[in-house]
Formats: sequence, C-alpha cells, structure tokens
Amino acid sequence: AVFAVAAMWPTEPPPEIPQPVLRHSLIIPDEINVVPNFGPQIDISPDGRRLVYNNAGDEDGQRLWLWERSQLESRPLNGTEDATQVSFSPDGERVAYITTDRQLKVVALGGEPPLTVVDSGLVRAGITWGNDGFIYFAEGTSTGNPTAGLGRVSANGGAMESVTSLDTMRVELSHWWPEVLPNERGVLFTISRNELYNPEYMEIAVGDLETGEHTVIMEGMLARWATTGHLLIVTQDANLVAIPFDDEILEVTGPVLPLVDGIELDGFVAGPGVPTGAEVVISETGTLVYQEGTQGGAIGEQVPVWVSRTGVIEMIDPEFRRGYYSLPALSPEGDRLALNLNESGESQIWIKQLDEGPLSKLTFQGSSNVSAAWHPDGQDLAFVSGGGSDLASTDIYSRESDGGGQPELLVDIQEPIGEVTYSPDGEWVIYRGGTQSDIYGKRI
Repeated sequence: AVFAVAAMWPTEPPPEIPQPVLRHSLIIPDEINVVPNFGPQIDISPDGRRLVYNNAGDEDGQRLWLWERSQLESRPLNGTEDATQVSFSPDGERVAYITTDRQLKVVALGGEPPLTVVDSGLVRAGITWGNDGFIYFAEGTSTGNPTAGLGRVSANGGAMESVTSLDTMRVELSHWWPEVLPNERGVLFTISRNELYNPEYMEIAVGDLETGEHTVIMEGMLARWATTGHLLIVTQDANLVAIPFDDEILEVTGPVLPLVDGIELDGFVAGPGVPTGAEVVISETGTLVYQEGTQGGAIGEQVPVWVSRTGVIEMIDPEFRRGYYSLPALSPEGDRLALNLNESGESQIWIKQLDEGPLSKLTFQGSSNVSAAWHPDGQDLAFVSGGGSDLASTDIYSRESDGGGQPELLVDIQEPIGEVTYSPDGEWVIYRGGTQSDIYGKRI
C-alpha cells in the first residue's frame, strides 16, 4: 500500500510569500498489511508528529503500530491485539480503538496496558475522540450491524448516550464514521440511505450536539475537518474535495474545491469492489495522510468471475456487461447466476444464463430489490424489497426465476430485513430482520 503525506498549510502565522505544499509517499512494506475494516485503520496525532495504524500482517497477530516522525521505524503497541479502528486522544498521548469482539479500549503510548472503556456491544463503523472528553461511535444492533444513529461515552467510562437519530422519512438506515468538530458544536458523519452499504446513497451530514438535529451537506462517503475552516470530503468517484464550512453556525460557506484526484476506497463489509470508506486523516497542523488510489474509484467497474479453490481466476463470459454488481447467488443447478446491479440510483436483481447466455432483469418494483435467494427447486427466487413507494418498510417477495408471473409477497414485518434464504426442503423462508437483527422463519 502507498500512503501519501501532504503538508497542506503552515502552522505559524502565514508569511508574505505563500509556502508550497510539501508532498511525499510512505511505501508500506509487504509485512505490514493495513486491511480495510469499515472504519479508520490509521490516524494522525493532532500535532502531526505521530501516526498510528492497524497492522493485520504482524507475525504476532493483528495489533496497532505507532510511527513517530522522530524515529526511523515503527513500533507495536503491545496489548492492542484484535484492534480494528483507531482514534488519537486530543492531546495525542493515548489512542482509542474498537476490538474485533466489539469492546472499546484506550491505550497510552508510554507502554501501559490498555484500559477497557466499554466491555461489549460496540459497532465497528467509525470512532473519534472529541475535545469534550467523549469518544463517539456508530450505534447499531446486538449483532454489530450499524443500523442506528451515533452514540458517545466518556473516555473515562460510564453510560453510553445517543447523539443522533435516524430520519425514517428520508429512509436513513445508518449513521457512521463520526468526526467531532473541535469547538464541540457539531459532529460530522456519513448517512447511508435506502440501501445499506450502497455508496450511491451515502451523504455527508453535520449533527448539532445541542439540539440533536442533523443537516445533509452533500453526497459523499467520508468527511474530515480541517482547521482552515474546510471540510475534506471523499466523493463516490474516489476524489478528495474541500468545501468552506463555518463550524459555529454549522453551514457551508463556499463552493466545492478539488484537492486530490484518486483516493483508495475501502471495500470490506459490502464485499470486494463495493467501496464503503477510505483512509483519510488530517492533523490540526495541516498534515494530510491518505491512501493513494485511482481517480474514479472503480465504482461500477466490476464483472463477476469464477474463482477456483486454489485461487485461479477465470472469466465467466468475455462479453459480460461491466457494472456495479454485488450479492451473487448461484442457482441449485449451477446454470444461472442471480446478482444485484446498481445503476441510476436503483438496485435491481438480474439473472445471468451461464456461461455465455443473456443477462436479464428480474425485478422492476420500487428502487431497492436485493439479496436474491434461490428456492431449492430453482424455479423461484426470494428477495428483499423496499417495495412500492414506501421504501422505509422492507418486505420479502418471491418471483419465478424466468421472469414469469408477478412478485408474491412472502413476509411483511414493517422493519428492516437483512439476508433471506430458503430451508433445504423449500418449506420455510428464513431471514434476519427487526431492530435487533434476530433470525426468523416463516412456513410458506
């Protein structure tokens, strides 16, 4: 991986002659593996002197490593095994992180063992440590899915409290990747709407910490605050832009300005090739660190392939239409492939005749039909649908796999529904749903 470092602006009063932007690259050795994990895997200290990152390639196991500008080599932070997401404290002397088993811990850089702040139940969808002494995070279900607003807890421990709430009228499904403004007036975050994890429906918003209300700023995947009075926003096409922003009135004050072409987009939770975030951090002194990528970010630049058990990749069909695909499901006979195709603001299910047959659209209702599951006899497909005009209620429908007939409603619980599948005998439909992501079964 290649991380770029840029000194974007001076920390002292500006001289009469503007200073140039200083840029250099950090080539990460092969033995260091910064793995995307649906949240910040790197962070820079407020003074720009330190960089902490999550190294999944450590021979002693995944843990945090610290790089200091005054040192030639990084060193591990012992006791931080299974760390997934990180944030520096305001004084730069401690690091907060979420573990793989969803604990919130804080470790001092002096070598002391980590302290547990929250012992269970955290959602791995972003973390930030504010000047107000609170650590902010995404809230969600008991199974770890980010399907709620933002929460916070004192860095010294105590009760967790909610900060933002979902606007169900706008079909907001989750708030994640918080970034607290330094004056403690507001918090930046990403909204996922209509279809969870779909970057086409992601927006940048600011929440008012006094009123609890939030306002959408623009479409985007990730936002950071710069002390020059700008928001740095990663766009869906993998570019970094800046937009003037007043952190007192929480409003945009100027036009969008291009900053960096080509930011590496993470693809983890939603699957390879489905971007769900980016590694971009900035210090109070103006040092910007980001993982370099390709302009355009490859959203919509995928094509399904066969992968053997030995890792050999083979094209399914040289003429396979390229697009933004996800959630493939192979038919019981292995002769057809159902998958989602996201385009023009909609997510619909298509059927591909293997290997070199046609690609045909199966669903047309509403704008969100996902998670296709084959009936054991291969004659029908079940899928999760936003349905009609009421996108806030998700249902399960089935339809004949050849496109015949009309969709048949199988389940209507008026709550979010995740995955769906059939029982082996085809007599039951099993699904994950409800506010706690419980497992349900219904005889059909």
